[in-house]
Amino acid sequence: MYIESLSIATLEQAIHLREEVFPGVSNSSDSPSLAASLYRDKYAQWFSDSGTTQLKYWVAIDEKSFQVIGSTSFECRIFTVVQ
Repeated sequence: MYIESLSIATLEQAIHLREEVFPGVSNSSDSPSLAASLYRDKYAQWFSDSGTTQLKYWVAIDEKSFQVIGSTSFECRIFTVVQ
């Protein structure tokens, strides 16, 4: 196994894996984060609405099959506390 940054080449596999593990999440307009991490301009409104300021994904690749077998991310959000 090795780890690399999520890329356009691994995006579909990562989305498929997420859908297998968390059914219904990948196609939700509330959770476009995998694609948004690669296409920040296209998802500018989502970044603004969610308060996300930084978003980066990495994928684990199986060395034999070259399939995505896992993912992890780093995300920074601004939260407003209402008292």
